[in-house]
Amino acid sequence: MGRELPASPAKTPPDVTYDQTLTPHFNGAEIQVVHMPDSHTDGDSVIYFKNANVPHLGDPFFNGMLPFVDTEHGGNAFSMTRSIERIIDRFPANAKIIPGHGPLASMEDLKRYHQMMVATTEHMRAGAKAGKDLKALEAAGLPA
Repeated sequence: MGRELPASPAKTPPDVTYDQTLTPHFNGAEIQVVHMPDSHTDGDSVIYFKNANVPHLGDPFFNGMLPFVDTEHGGNAFSMTRSIERIIDRFPANAKIIPGHGPLASMEDLKRYHQMMVATTEHMRAGAKAGKDLKALEAAGLPA
């Protein structure tokens, strides 16, 4: 985005850490935390409020727009696409989704976003296989 972000200052380590999933219970509600490695960044997680059937996807889901993949901080568009597919498979079809950016969403919105990401990453992969470098791919833009 045309700017450098300095490293975060040293802080006290967190009280709770996890590798893949964490399931705390709070006020009688189950909350599932699922790590989404190498998505928007290397530290993204989905927070699923099971009793309410509401996953909060955060920055990996830009509802109605192209995502920002922060490659300088471990993000990867191909991994993010796979993560979105896993979310679609993991959570109920009638879930109400909180995106990181854009309006509240349905699972159908998330499926459309996933289809766009698949098409976009395949377009870029095909261009790279055809010998185009990143500058040429960026200059050509994406098809509608």
